[in-house]
Amino acid sequence: MCACAKAGLPLVVANPVHIKKFAGAIGQLAKTDKLDACLIARYGEMIQPALSSLKPEIILAISDLLSRRNQLVKMQTMEKNRLQIMPKCVQGSIAAILKTLHKEITKLDKQLLQLIDSCEEHQEKSDILKSVPGVGNVAVITLLSCFPELGTSATSRPPLWRVLRR
Repeated sequence: MCACAKAGLPLVVANPVHIKKFAGAIGQLAKTDKLDACLIARYGEMIQPALSSLKPEIILAISDLLSRRNQLVKMQTMEKNRLQIMPKCVQGSIAAILKTLHKEITKLDKQLLQLIDSCEEHQEKSDILKSVPGVGNVAVITLLSCFPELGTSATSRPPLWRVLRR
């Protein structure tokens, strides 16, 4: 997707289930790479799905950092579980890893918050989301990363979050 967008080529992210149903609807049961390529081209020609676009660069950066944060949190959980079952002679090593993981997670949290603060639109959305009881930084970052359209409507009206802000 990134390569197509960089080259200025139009792109569509199609749901594989839709293409599979399309294949069934036209009676194509055989499956090879060549047939699949022809099927996808025919699907695009006949259905003419809406073109897709990449998320803005800041959202891509947030998504990447959030993904890494989630990986580190999983590693941290695994190490905490090991700490409970491993003998004392190994616990020092595990504690050192836990300390490093905690440091890295904290660093990523700061980077993520700086990215959100660097964009007025994301900062406003963040403030609105945080005003909801129980919604913290990780939830806000996840929502902004996964749903960049959050707070906007499908029409040409101003974004919903700006209306709510007034």
